[in-house]
Amino acid sequence: MSWVIRPFDMADLDGCQCVMSSNTPRFFAPDEYAEFTEDLQHRSRLPENRRWPYFVLVTNQQVRGCGGYAQIKDGTATLVWGMVDSSEHGQGLGRELLRYRLWHMPPSIHSVEIDTTPASFGFYRRFGFDAYQQEPDGYGPGLDKVLARLKR
Repeated sequence: MSWVIRPFDMADLDGCQCVMSSNTPRFFAPDEYAEFTEDLQHRSRLPENRRWPYFVLVTNQQVRGCGGYAQIKDGTATLVWGMVDSSEHGQGLGRELLRYRLWHMPPSIHSVEIDTTPASFGFYRRFGFDAYQQEPDGYGPGLDKVLARLKR
């Protein structure tokens, strides 16, 4: 399968929304859809030098994955809204998207954090993320939140 990872453009919004829908409610709570859309729309209104990096993974001219990161304090970044279309799980696209985001981070980033669900945490654990907190129903009823960190 051939794919490309490139910066997100507002023309990709529908494709990213489809990717999120394919992962709801297993990985995302239904009410997160509006927050996701608002975050991407707000990001696009920021001056370019203040936008947090966000990328799309495209195969056959279709968005099949998306994700980014934001620097939250000196030396620390957080992964934001990372996902791959559920029909593509297990094909290596999530791995490539994560690697790309980590590679893209400036060398000054020494710690990468993520909040995710237990269903997704196993994926991140394979790349060295360690869970340090779990919040029952953190995203909504039956959808716990796991806080994890990777030291680089």
